Amino acid sequence: SMNLANYRVTPPAAVWDRVAAEAARYGATPVDHEIVGLMPAAALPPLDRYPQFAAIARTQVLEDRLQVSGVRCQVSDIKR
Repeated sequence: SMNLANYRVTPPAAVWDRVAAEAARYGATPVDHEIVGLMPAAALPPLDRYPQFAAIARTQVLEDRLQVSGVRCQVSDIKR
């Protein structure tokens, strides 16, 4: 289990690759993952290289949730 605080610093795809590499050292292969909460659409890796991320529910993508709730903005519009 881990928290990714900044997908630009630690992209989910990089985490998947590292976990897969470590698992391979022990003769294992990761087969699934779980995203808890919301994530920006920009954090999703290219699905042609990481098809396992296609299963992420659209309800877990921040921009989609904002749109459903009637809020019109992009993550880049949100100021810190």
